[in-house]
Amino acid sequence: MAGAASQFLFHSSPRTAIRPSRASAIRAGGNNNNGKETGEIRVCTNRTCRKQGSFQTLEILTGIAPPSVSVNSSGCLGRCGAGPNVAVLPRGLIRNHCGTAAQAASLMCESIGASSADVANTLEAFTIRKRAEAEMEKGDFAEAEILLSRAIGLKPFGGLHIMLKFRFVC
Repeated sequence: MAGAASQFLFHSSPRTAIRPSRASAIRAGGNNNNGKETGEIRVCTNRTCRKQGSFQTLEILTGIAPPSVSVNSSGCLGRCGAGPNVAVLPRGLIRNHCGTAAQAASLMCESIGASSADVANTLEAFTIRKRAEAEMEKGDFAEAEILLSRAIGLKPFGGLHIMLKFRFVC
């Protein structure tokens, strides 16, 4: 990309532009991202992408995101029919066909600079956390605490702050 301004601007079509909010263009600290800028991930939730599973992609990305990355829904990112489409800011990368949990986790891994070997652990931790949430809704806090401790032990690259919050509630 040429110039500093293009670092924060990606043209998805001649009439639309994706710009990160000021708060999302952050330099994330921590060991997992090796000092790379992360920022924001936007998931198209317009009609075509919604039919192709963009809400599930949004839920997964939100659940596995580290605190330094905000995940938001967005309007059309272009390339309709090739979705769900996901934009990574401030890099301006758009990923098409991001409709499975593995693809979403791989995108997050690439976005934050984590090892690709961590994808399986992060997805397993996310699945265990969802089971723990179901146990909490049923009122079985002891089982939820055990599940959350197991998920935390997998050392996922993201979503750890959510698991710790839920375990504190238990």
